[in-house]
Amino acid sequence: MTYVGNETGAVTAQDSREFPKLTEKMQRATFFEFGSTEEHYKYRDAVKKAYPYGNFPVFENCNHMQMQILDPEGFAKMLDQLIRTGGIDNLYFRRKKK
Repeated sequence: MTYVGNETGAVTAQDSREFPKLTEKMQRATFFEFGSTEEHYKYRDAVKKAYPYGNFPVFENCNHMQMQILDPEGFAKMLDQLIRTGGIDNLYFRRKKK
């Protein structure tokens, strides 16, 4: 599985690299978050294929990093929940639509 990017993090067709290898245990502890309206959402399926045991929450109606910017307190609470319980309450993603 490969992805494309360059040293600035911009996605281009010029550079193709393998996804880093992650153990199943590491994948299960990793969250790859996407905003439903962000341009990079189109890569979500490729990341899911590379890391089949990962977690892939989607911030509905949010662009890249928008939820963290618009609701930093709520985002911090979500991270706290993740650290304490190892999971994220799916209701959090339906609670705020911005």
